Amino acid sequence: MRPSDSVDIAEIVEPMSEADFQAQVVKFARLTGWLCYHTYDSRRSEPGFPDLVLTNAERDTTLFAELKADGGKVTAAQRKWLRALRATGQIACVWRPHMLDEIVAWLGHPHIVAMPPGHKD
Repeated sequence: MRPSDSVDIAEIVEPMSEADFQAQVVKFARLTGWLCYHTYDSRRSEPGFPDLVLTNAERDTTLFAELKADGGKVTAAQRKWLRALRATGQIACVWRPHMLDEIVAWLGHPHIVAMPPGHKD
C-alpha cells in the first residue's frame, strides 16, 4: 500500500462486540470509583431494562446505560425504559463502542460538567 492510498479503518478493524464493549466500560468505571450492576441473565427480568446501572457516591450520580454494538438497534421496550427514566430525572444513555473515548472521559472526570454521551439517543 502506498502512503497516498486511503484506508477505511472500518474495513481493517474488527467491530467491538457488545460483550467486549461492556467489559471495557465496566472495567474503567470500577477503576474510577463507580459501582456497577449488570443483570447476568435478563431472561427473567423486565424486558428493556438498561444493561448497566452505574453509581458513584462521591459524584452523587447514578446512571443507566443501554449498551449497543455500533449499528445495533434500540428496541421499543428499551426506548420505553430510557424515556421513563429520563422523565423522572434520571440519567439514561445509549452507549456504543465508537463513543468509548467520550464515555471514559466522562466517567473519569471528578465532577459532572455535562450530561454523558448518549443521554438523548
